[in-house]
Formats: sequence, C-alpha cells, structure tokens
Amino acid sequence: MSESEPTATDIEAQARLLESLLPAIMRAIFTLPSNHAVNELPIAQLRLCSLLRVGPSSMSALSREMHTSVSAVTQMADRLASAGLVERCADPEDRRARCLRLTPYGQGIMASRHNVRVQGAVRALAGLQPNDRQALLGLLETFLQASQQSPPGQPGAEITRLQT
Repeated sequence: MSESEPTATDIEAQARLLESLLPAIMRAIFTLPSNHAVNELPIAQLRLCSLLRVGPSSMSALSREMHTSVSAVTQMADRLASAGLVERCADPEDRRARCLRLTPYGQGIMASRHNVRVQGAVRALAGLQPNDRQALLGLLETFLQASQQSPPGQPGAEITRLQT
C-alpha cells in the first residue's frame, strides 16, 4: 500500500464525517417553514407521497419500494385518503388491482414542498462560485453512482428493528 492510499480507518473516519455532514446540510437547505402542511405527516406517509409525485403506483410496488408490507401501505393509504392527499384508482395494467395516486390537493402540497426545497438549494448554491457549484454537483453525481454500485451493508450488531 502506498503512502497516499487511504486505509480502512481513513475511509471510516471520512464516512463518519459524511454521516454527520449530510443530515446537517439537508436540514440547512431543505427545512420547511413550521406552518407547511407536510410537517403534519409522519415520515412514512411523507415518503409514500413523495413516491407518488412521479405518478400512480400499485400498492405492491409501493410496498417493495418502501421495504414494508402491503398492509402497512394500505394503512398509510387509508390515513392519507382521509386527509384528502391520496385516492385509490384502477391500475391501468391490471383492472382488478388498485393503485394509489395523489389528489390535486396532495399534488399541490408536494409541489409546494418541492419548490421550497429547491429555493433552499438555490440560496445555498448562490453562495458558491460558479466553478465550485459545477465541481460540487459533479462530485455529488459521481458519489451517487458509487453509492448505487455498492451493495447495502449487512447489519452487524446494530439494531435492525425496534423492539415493541
């Protein structure tokens, strides 16, 4: 190993720094005003609505994407439907199956969330020099590709599920 090659310890220290920096950056850029309607949603319901921003999806596809059971997605869908954010619809690929989509109200709330978050990113990016912005975005794209090529880690002694 050459002197310039990072050791596993170096990479772990960098990973720990990254783990602390990314959430802080996300909070600084993407925190919504306290009165935004989406703040009332539990995280899982917000994630479901985020997945539906691209269009309707079947309950089974949503459960796979969220790594949860279809019954858990159904319960979330019931709550979100009661709040007027989602509605059930016929699955265009299988008329016997049901899918879920955002209502116009849900679309509006999620679009508003998106716009607030984009404006937070605009403010942060405006504080950088143009070359730094390009370099940052290029590195983030490279980092995303690297993270997608790495298999998810196997849990060791960490808690993998909360005890109830």
